[in-house]
Amino acid sequence: MASSSPVIFSDTTHFGVDNTTAEVTSSLNISDEEKNRYLSHLDDSMFPLMIPAVIYLAILMVLGIFGNILVLIVYIKKFKPSPTRVFVVCLAVFDLMTCVISIPGEILSMRYSHTFDYPTVCKMIRFNSTFSVVSSGLTLIAVAIDRYRKICRPLNKQITIRVARIMVGIAVSVSLVLTIPTVIVYGRKTVETDKEEITGFECSFDDGWRGTLFPVVYIGVLFLMFVGSLSVLVVMYILIGRTVFKHRRFKFRPAKDKKHHSSNYTTETSFKDGTENVIAFSNISSPTAPCNVSNSDNGTLGLDGSSETGCTCLNDTSAQPKTRKEDKSSNSVRSIRNNAAKPNEKSRPRALKTTLMLFIITAVFIISFLPHLILLITRFIKSDFLDSLQGAGFMLYNVFLRSFFIQSAVNCIVYSLCNERFRSEWRKLLVSCYR
Repeated sequence: MASSSPVIFSDTTHFGVDNTTAEVTSSLNISDEEKNRYLSHLDDSMFPLMIPAVIYLAILMVLGIFGNILVLIVYIKKFKPSPTRVFVVCLAVFDLMTCVISIPGEILSMRYSHTFDYPTVCKMIRFNSTFSVVSSGLTLIAVAIDRYRKICRPLNKQITIRVARIMVGIAVSVSLVLTIPTVIVYGRKTVETDKEEITGFECSFDDGWRGTLFPVVYIGVLFLMFVGSLSVLVVMYILIGRTVFKHRRFKFRPAKDKKHHSSNYTTETSFKDGTENVIAFSNISSPTAPCNVSNSDNGTLGLDGSSETGCTCLNDTSAQPKTRKEDKSSNSVRSIRNNAAKPNEKSRPRALKTTLMLFIITAVFIISFLPHLILLITRFIKSDFLDSLQGAGFMLYNVFLRSFFIQSAVNCIVYSLCNERFRSEWRKLLVSCYR
């Protein structure tokens, strides 16, 4: 008859976790209770190494839930309908999903690193994480396209609210298609321990896919998609930055200067009642004819208005000989042109703040993924990388492996720093709540 006397194991795991206090029967007939007790001990022993990552995620979760709810309330209630508002609201929804579902699930999986035997919960966590990230990335591409058309092609037809919603719908649909495989490949993965007789479980690729290429192919597709999206974003914002740089270097010339006439249009941005309007000036003939680029729906552009533009010239050179009234109108047009030709020191920075804000959000999204990707690539190339980590190294690994959660929490901070109106509105909202 096999012995069932308990034995005290006194050794250390490859992560530097002491197992001295664990008692397991030295027999092949180990009871489930003894297995669960040993695995629970491993959970408790491993958790101190996870505490920095847990604290980091808990801070992001609280900040993200509070901040994204604030973004939704302020932008929906206080800002006028516009393509930018559509994008910002959708990004806030994706980030809120991450903070409410994915981050708590990630903390749960770290706390029960050897006893996470909940395949359905694992599938839900991984699905939500992947869906939120992919949807945010595709939405940021739509944002880049919108800013490119506004900055680099101001006289062309702009993205309307309806088109912005369609673009977000396409982003969500593509994300769903790419995310559905997570429900298939993720689940319960067997985790080996220092005792051959005992194995635990973690939330990762399901054991059913062990030895197959499908998980590797799936991760490769997501990686290639990230690289492709990154390339598109970089190219778009380089073009935007070049246009902004040229615009800032442009100096308006007096109307009497006839040496430099061009058929090109230059643009000047003006603001009225918090909305952004673009005025295009043509140097085809003298005097210059200003064209008001306005929306066919509500005549606004940018953060607080829609973007579909038309160009209405205020001075028609093909008209009949001028009457006295036309002379007065011409004088008023010249006055408008001369006033607009003087750069407004306040309007230019305000016109670029929306683009700067969305660019920073895109940059944060990209940068937050770099540590995560670097660690995944390192772990793939060096198979013993994880086994070589101990103590502080293992703590830092768990923090940086989850670096991509940063973008779900800091967007609200970016809005506050770059958008004075948003900052003012959420302050008013908080003051009203305390009263």
